[in-house]
Amino acid sequence: MSLLKIGLITVVYPFYYAYLWVLDAPIYRRYPLLIWIECQMGIYYFFLYPFFRHLLEKIKTKKDLSELVYGETPYATLELALDTIRSYCSDFPKKMVFFDLGCGKGKLVFYMAHRYGIPSIGIDIIPTFIRYASSLSSRFLDLPATFLNQDILETDLSEGTLFFMASTCFLDTTHAKLSHCFSLLPKGIWLICTGAPIHHSDFEIIQEWQPHFSWGKGYLVLQRKTV
Repeated sequence: MSLLKIGLITVVYPFYYAYLWVLDAPIYRRYPLLIWIECQMGIYYFFLYPFFRHLLEKIKTKKDLSELVYGETPYATLELALDTIRSYCSDFPKKMVFFDLGCGKGKLVFYMAHRYGIPSIGIDIIPTFIRYASSLSSRFLDLPATFLNQDILETDLSEGTLFFMASTCFLDTTHAKLSHCFSLLPKGIWLICTGAPIHHSDFEIIQEWQPHFSWGKGYLVLQRKTV
């Protein structure tokens, strides 16, 4: 990447991030606890989790580093898919169990547990993400949120009914393995993906969008297991 591009990103990104905050502002007003949660995470990761430590933890996973690029999904982007699910499930979110596969800091897990009150499980291979999210949840919050330091390919997904997966950077081999894992789950589960959808005949694409993410505009895909 040229120095000019790096400079442009450095200048533009704060304004783009402010724009994402504006998109989520109605949700923050209705659920102010989310502001407190994000402030706590911001303080911790800014002062106590330097970049070199994050890089070292990624290297120790022995995963392809291209698969571990960090990004965040705004609440308003996630709600696009959830609104569509509501149109199919009149009793949403009853009987839902939410899994975030590659949850990072746990932002969406806290959101689903707080806003919808459903069991929400975050899976991530980076130990610090899970350790701090678990500490924040157990010490200060009374939410049905659980965090597990695991490889998503080795996680028991059998209890899940609603899955979010930021799969934009996943390798083809990882996509294939996840497709097989999801094919073993019951009919009717929902899958929300960034980037490419799960390619399996058991899954129907319900809707696609091009909303905003922390890395810019991208694809969001809602799928449902029909077999």
